[in-house]
Amino acid sequence: MEFDIYIAIIIFSIFCALNFGIYSLFFAIRKKKRNLFSISVILFSFCLFIYALEVTNVITNYSYLIWVNAPILYCIGPFSYLHVKEKLKLIDILHFLPFLAFLIYLTPFYLSSDSNKVYEYQHTFQSNSSSTTLTYFYLLHISIYFFLSFLMIRKRKQQYYHYFSNPSKKLNINQLEKVYLSFFVVTSISFVYGLLVEISNLYIFGFDYFTLTLLSILFIVLQLYHNYDSLELTPPYFNIAENKLKIINKKLIKTLEKVMKDEKLYQNPNLRIKDVSNKLNISLNELSASINNHYHQSFFEYINTLRIEEIKKELLNPNNKHLTFYAIANKSGFKSNSSFYRVFKKYTGNTPKSFIKEYS
Repeated sequence: MEFDIYIAIIIFSIFCALNFGIYSLFFAIRKKKRNLFSISVILFSFCLFIYALEVTNVITNYSYLIWVNAPILYCIGPFSYLHVKEKLKLIDILHFLPFLAFLIYLTPFYLSSDSNKVYEYQHTFQSNSSSTTLTYFYLLHISIYFFLSFLMIRKRKQQYYHYFSNPSKKLNINQLEKVYLSFFVVTSISFVYGLLVEISNLYIFGFDYFTLTLLSILFIVLQLYHNYDSLELTPPYFNIAENKLKIINKKLIKTLEKVMKDEKLYQNPNLRIKDVSNKLNISLNELSASINNHYHQSFFEYINTLRIEEIKKELLNPNNKHLTFYAIANKSGFKSNSSFYRVFKKYTGNTPKSFIKEYS
């Protein structure tokens, strides 16, 4: 009964992984974006399928499928890593050397007769620790790649938050960070558990069952809680922090500054980036990217800068002595007194009162 439940979990996770991988890849292709992580998920689902055939011993009836998953396991880590890499280069093909080496190593086996494949499968790997050692190796391989990917995401995340104010894009990078961390934790736990079983003879749950159960649960959660396009981080969004838009739309910046100076759009406390993009008749992404790159600020930081500059002038204007600080701030676009004081202190290093004393 336990075995049947376990197989059911594996089969369901195969469906979840394959469904998620195919649909996320479909969305990426349709939007002309790069999504190599979906390829990793599809490959993972195929490896789970082969494993399901192995534990049920059905695979001996399909000898051409025996160990076809072995080299593929060494593609999962590289594809996942390259998904978060900003630019792909020819040298990145070196990440697939373990896959190529293992493929060459197993080629004689793949070309052998069906009876020989079944014999090797039943006697060679199942009679010694070779399969267990290889399991440790590919788990370590995948774990290292997910860890490196996670570190890259963390590094890019800081740049990403600095250069973009779009909440949906920030949500994407947060989701991607959680997914990669989850895969790293699962593969690492499985690797450590396997070592404990070998070293201390600790045995609570079969090593393969333990590993595949964790991965299956992870795939099911991935299917249930993530949108198909939520893991996309591709140009122009992802690489902009590093390339910093080599070509800056100077005409756009000039137009933006003129509109802000003449119409003082920043005085609207409910001003959104969409309002400005509509005013200038440009896309949200183009406006956001231009502001990010030219001023090294998000849209809201840029607007607050304009508000503070106007407030500084108004505070030093003798004709405004009868006005309260909040009245001046409210006229310049701040909704509340607390947000005004916080932003003013951040941008000037002074309170409004100390600013007047220092510069009047």
